[in-house]
Amino acid sequence: MFRDKETDFGEMSKQAEILNRDHLSPTREMRWAKLVDSAERSLYWLISAVTLAYIVFRILPLLGSG
Repeated sequence: MFRDKETDFGEMSKQAEILNRDHLSPTREMRWAKLVDSAERSLYWLISAVTLAYIVFRILPLLGSG
């Protein structure tokens, strides 16, 4: 009776170990997270650059001519 429980626990621990290994190395999820983070940063700087260019080329000349 106890021997059967030991093998059950052994099999369960092997399954848990396999699951834990899969969750400890989330390379694909990390790659996607890094890609999204990089895209977000790029979009932030692009919006900032467009806003600055608009201010420099559209609004400042209007202030100087008036």
